[in-house]
Amino acid sequence: MRKTKKYLPFISVSQENTLANKTGSWRVQKPILQRGISPCQKNCLSGQDIPSFVGALREENLEKAYRIIARTNPFPALTGRVCPHPCENECNRKCLDQALAINSLERFVGDWALKNLSEKFPKITKKEKVAIIGSGPAGLSCAYFLRKLGYRLTIFESSAEIGGTPALSIPEFRLPKEILQKEIEKKILVPGIELKTKIKVDRTIFDCLAAYFDLIFAAVGLSKTKKSGIEGEDVYGIFSGLDFLKEVKLGKKVQLGKKVIVIGGGNTAVDAARTAKKLGGESAIFYRRTKTEMPALKDEIAEAEREGIKIQELTNPVKFIARNGKIALIECQKMKLGKEDETGRKIPIPIEGSNFFVEADNIILAIGEEKDLSFLPEDWESQEKIFIGGDAANRAGTVAAAIKSGRENAEMMNNYLSSSSHRSNLSNRAAQPDGSLRIIKFEDVDPVYFKRQLRVEKFGEVAPENLARAEAKRCFSCGLCELCHKCFEFCPDAAIVKKAEKVEINYDYCKGCGICVRECPTKSIVFEQEISKFQDIEGENQNG
Repeated sequence: MRKTKKYLPFISVSQENTLANKTGSWRVQKPILQRGISPCQKNCLSGQDIPSFVGALREENLEKAYRIIARTNPFPALTGRVCPHPCENECNRKCLDQALAINSLERFVGDWALKNLSEKFPKITKKEKVAIIGSGPAGLSCAYFLRKLGYRLTIFESSAEIGGTPALSIPEFRLPKEILQKEIEKKILVPGIELKTKIKVDRTIFDCLAAYFDLIFAAVGLSKTKKSGIEGEDVYGIFSGLDFLKEVKLGKKVQLGKKVIVIGGGNTAVDAARTAKKLGGESAIFYRRTKTEMPALKDEIAEAEREGIKIQELTNPVKFIARNGKIALIECQKMKLGKEDETGRKIPIPIEGSNFFVEADNIILAIGEEKDLSFLPEDWESQEKIFIGGDAANRAGTVAAAIKSGRENAEMMNNYLSSSSHRSNLSNRAAQPDGSLRIIKFEDVDPVYFKRQLRVEKFGEVAPENLARAEAKRCFSCGLCELCHKCFEFCPDAAIVKKAEKVEINYDYCKGCGICVRECPTKSIVFEQEISKFQDIEGENQNG
């Protein structure tokens, strides 16, 4: 027969639940929820909140995705086709497998919005009138954001068609005409925005505008063709890159010979070479640096080569030679690369005695354009009612950057009209998080929660929604809480509180163990050091 003890040992029993033990008093470091800056957003030319719009797309909330994009960029169907997308170059995902196809996702959301959403604009509530000179991306962006704030606007455009370079010079195969037209129809051709085309603003017209309008935004872009300084550049048969593309885009018949040489390495050069090839000629690109240094989109360069366009590197024209009044020969010189300049690109250096001749029926010079502000008064910089944006202010260079410039000028103009402060006191506010917040690098992200998966490449001009959603799911959401609730699952003190669209930390019970910080896959929880009670007591004893 088993013997049992008559008396059990003393056992202490708590009459309360664990909520009585506020372990937060043990804490010396405090986890806090903080929005970090993802490298894609830091490098976005228009300042978009990329992780948030991709997150909304992943949740199948396409309208939310578009509304997030439209806060900073009202023309995603445009930029989704022509932006050089430096955001992808810095994407953390590329360290695991391949960068996220951000540009394609932006285009997908933009196209969806054109088909499924309407734009709502408020009533005109502001008495001030604003004139915008130029209808390129900067001018249209400024008009959109000012109209959203209730202003009445008038846009003056020298051409018969609005849209600037995207409308007149970006080829159809890169930017279908109907896409840009739809974006402009929905967001610019609205009550409260008046368009006046075929009006080239000169000094006289500008003085009239200054007398009638309260503010003027000049967004004329780079409207003046830059001279090359090469002997013989005025010979018949030589075109400027943008003028050539404009003639073709407007449907005018451009007579080209069989052999066309394009001088330059930017997007205009590649677009011109591809356009000339499609018109039936044989085209080649001469560039004074190597293909690696070409500023054109890498995808466009690759596409040009697939189409049979040869790129002759380290070649610089020094003279254009005519025969019977028309271009016939180019004298070129071989180059070598030297040290890097202030832009980080290597300086091309001529090689003595390396000159050679190339036959050509036409030359297209795509070496850049320059601004023409001759219509402004000499003292325009001291006049508070004049704002300059886009390429004319040396603040663009790309469609996306011009859109950002237009938005920021709209903000500054609204601030100016809403207060008596001098314009010099206005801040040029960026649309991204405070730069003091840390940038989330790949070593910060925990890839254990992400399987290796190559990016979706076959988006095409029309992308199925399932492909876009699959690509969006690859996003790390760097620095942005995506409500995965890993912190809630791993917290040993039940200090994480789940709510509808966020999580909170109950610091009464958080003892600062750091498990949530380590397990957060997006690194949106970081530590903040706290002074412990023991340090406080020690400091008091030393002072006493």
